[in-house]
Amino acid sequence: MFTDPFFGSVVQGISSVLEDTDFTLTMLIQSAANSGKTLRYLSTGNVDGALVVSHHTGDVFFDAVTESVPVVFGGRPVDGPVDTISVDVDNVAAAEAAVRYLIDRGRTRIATIAGPQNMRPGIDRHDGWLRVLGEAGLTPGPIAFGDFTTVSGGTAVRELLATGLPFDAVFAANDQMALGGYPVLREAGLRIPDDVAVIGFDDSPFSATSEPR
Repeated sequence: MFTDPFFGSVVQGISSVLEDTDFTLTMLIQSAANSGKTLRYLSTGNVDGALVVSHHTGDVFFDAVTESVPVVFGGRPVDGPVDTISVDVDNVAAAEAAVRYLIDRGRTRIATIAGPQNMRPGIDRHDGWLRVLGEAGLTPGPIAFGDFTTVSGGTAVRELLATGLPFDAVFAANDQMALGGYPVLREAGLRIPDDVAVIGFDDSPFSATSEPR
């Protein structure tokens, strides 16, 4: 398995599936610096298969992995090997639904905190935001990019405000970035959702415990 910092829910789900089996979950954090070591581990009979999560553009290392063991991608890769098998949500359709929700409630200048553009969720959720605004004949609000962390969400909202462009809603590509923007909006004297509506993505525990939810 290859992961980056926001993999907790994935690990929990896999562990529950494997609990009553003879299989053991082994986690490996792959990087360009240790790709050779990781490939040797995977290709010498240590594992029966690999689940790759948080795949980034340019991670060609995984092409070699598929020659050694069965591989399933958790999330559709941006550029994966031929005949890639993946399990994913429809990020475009879900982003479209989120933005339509804002439009249906009268929001007309919808900004976005987009995810990394070298990851499929970041690309697709940005595309869904843009597509719905085009269909509705609305001018897109300002855009800033984050890395799916809470800190990057706060930084992104500062960038949105610094543009000077008006916006009455923010579609964030995940809940952590949405919540990272909350204190920044409040520091700017903006009320949520009265002045600026905020919607995230993933329905994570963060969203259920935030104020407002």
